[in-house]
Amino acid sequence: MFETLFNFLDEVITKNISEMVVVFAQMLSPFMGVLVVTFFCYMGYQSLYDGQKDIYKEYFKAIISLALCAFVAFNTEWYQANVVPIVLYMGDDFAVGLLGAEAGSSAAALQAITNSMLEQNGMIWDTIDVSVTDGDSIVHFFLATGLIIISFMGFLPFIGISTAYLMVAKIMVSFLLVLAPLYVMFGFFPATRSMFKSWTGQALNYVLLSVIYPIAFNLFLQLIQVAGLDGNITATSVLLTFIIMFALILLATQIPTFTSALSGGIGINGLVGGIGATADSALNTMGNIYKGGEKGVGLAKQAKQWAADKGKGNISPG
Repeated sequence: MFETLFNFLDEVITKNISEMVVVFAQMLSPFMGVLVVTFFCYMGYQSLYDGQKDIYKEYFKAIISLALCAFVAFNTEWYQANVVPIVLYMGDDFAVGLLGAEAGSSAAALQAITNSMLEQNGMIWDTIDVSVTDGDSIVHFFLATGLIIISFMGFLPFIGISTAYLMVAKIMVSFLLVLAPLYVMFGFFPATRSMFKSWTGQALNYVLLSVIYPIAFNLFLQLIQVAGLDGNITATSVLLTFIIMFALILLATQIPTFTSALSGGIGINGLVGGIGATADSALNTMGNIYKGGEKGVGLAKQAKQWAADKGKGNISPG
């Protein structure tokens, strides 16, 4: 499911970049030509009043810089063959190298998490056997049901937030790559060079997201096995699952902030602020469910004691 979704998104993004970047570069070239001529005229005018500078050296440096920037910005065939794949797929390549092909890409990792959660919760559900006169089975029912509910209430926000961030990041990076000719040329002019640095920072931010999210997904798979979703169900495992799910939801919202700090500014998907409110709502819901689960376990213990007393004949009729 996730691989189909992300493959479709990659196809749309790649097609959009290949069509738009050529048109954008053609529209941009006359404007950039005027700016370049104006810049060299300004350099010549400035050299008349600044005799200390080596004008030939300055012109030579400017020409070399212009040649490099213009080659990358307006040689769209070379740009699509070399720059676009690096930005789009470098993060996935690193993640595959770290985690292996089965869990390296974001789509594969998301699918692996989903399959594991469904399989393990299905196994837990199969162990439930409620008997009216057996207090142990009632306790097990409440613990198993609470564990399933808590795991899904933690899993769904985590997977939803992570998928949304990755999809928005992919769409944003396609806009980033379409606008690349403009920002690469900004790297030529001293006054706008900081804008080019910001562009490269956003590209790096996307690469980091593509690396760190699969690592987080792999961590999720390991933690849910430790938490007690492997079939060993106790009150401690239910509490541990709640704590882990709570932490993982926070982790899903903090990864973009972390990668933004590493790349030096606002993240490529920094506009998805509303997801944080959704995460807060999910965390509050999990808290309410856990409180209800505690009450359920208490009632189950009372039922177990009642069944034991009844078996001993300690309960008088009426």
